[in-house]
Amino acid sequence: MAKKVCIYTLGCRLNSIESEAIAESFKKSGFEIVSEKVKSDLYIINSCTVTSKAEQKARRMLNLFLKTAPCIITGCYAELDKDSLGRISDKLIIVSNTQKSFLLNLAEKLAPLDNINADSIKYALNTIENIGATDSFSFFTKSFSFHSRAILKIQDGCDRFCAFCRTSIARGMPKSLAVKDVIERIEILQSEGYKEIVLTGVNLALYNYDGIDFANLLRQLLPSVSTNCQIRFSSIEPDLITDDFYSTIQDKRIAPYFHLPIQTASEKVLMLTGRRYTQKDLDHIINSLRSSKDNPFIAADIIAGLPEEDDSAFLENYNFLESHKFAFLHVFPFSPRPLTRFEHTPHPQECIRDKRAEALRLLSDKLYKDYYNLFKGKTISAIYEGEKNSKQHFTTENYLKIEKPMNVGDKPIAPGERVSILVD
Repeated sequence: MAKKVCIYTLGCRLNSIESEAIAESFKKSGFEIVSEKVKSDLYIINSCTVTSKAEQKARRMLNLFLKTAPCIITGCYAELDKDSLGRISDKLIIVSNTQKSFLLNLAEKLAPLDNINADSIKYALNTIENIGATDSFSFFTKSFSFHSRAILKIQDGCDRFCAFCRTSIARGMPKSLAVKDVIERIEILQSEGYKEIVLTGVNLALYNYDGIDFANLLRQLLPSVSTNCQIRFSSIEPDLITDDFYSTIQDKRIAPYFHLPIQTASEKVLMLTGRRYTQKDLDHIINSLRSSKDNPFIAADIIAGLPEEDDSAFLENYNFLESHKFAFLHVFPFSPRPLTRFEHTPHPQECIRDKRAEALRLLSDKLYKDYYNLFKGKTISAIYEGEKNSKQHFTTENYLKIEKPMNVGDKPIAPGERVSILVD
């Protein structure tokens, strides 16, 4: 029987594509990829450090997995908390972000072994380490185990060092995939039949290869994108959006979806966090996106309970988000992160923070319904995600999540296919 490996991913789309590439390497070596509910011969956790909750979940899954088999933890949490993780178990192997690409070669080393244990994993990783340097952009795969849409990593690292975030510490300085490699990989993914490709990075708007910025990259890659394929962005920092970007995204092959990690719209709190834009800048950016695309889905990351967020600052933030009609809010309760400027800064009590987070989530529900209702009776292009609980699931080009009951006589649809959806 094939040995089983479980790859458990927390955090961003960047982690998702890296996990997909690791999964593909194990499949090629004869392993079976299983979920966390299945007993496995090896577990791999690709961790996140954005919030303390993400770290708590990683530790909870570690304690569960280690009861069964050896476990590898990698990702940003593993990068920054090696000492505390190292005390958990001798069956736990920590792989830093700089060594994560070694996991792409691990499967072929483990495949011939009758049994996998911590010692054999450490030995295999050591032999891989002696081969040579790591490559941040080696996580490319044309086959996806966990997604119906293709994900392409084109950027890594960040130099912003925002007061609440330690991603810059965990991921290092910005680096970008060569333009010719971006185009070549997009062509490969299309040849494999993918109708949507999500461009991702730690800070996508920091893309810069030999002076070619993100907007210029888009202009150069669009001639290689077919009319039946769309390019989507994972998220894009608002202060790095240029006028060239607005003109470029008017192309129909750019999905009408934008996720802005704005964190807060309070002027006072923005200044303290070190974010490089004002409320006026946000207003201009949102209006420009809407002028460039026809009623796009605009989402935002929001942190509730940041330092200096008093009642008036929270109300200012809430009113801005409501009046600008965001389609969705991804809300995080603030948690002080080690090694950041906000680590020891006073902030609202947890009960106040959580109450504000709940208010923002309720606002998000309302905003999403309002946006959704704008498209009732309209036909929209969508990607088929697959079947679950006797329902077909679709994601439209503007990121509406559509469910359709399975009916007798429905034509079969392959996950990843592009179809037209009438929203009722």
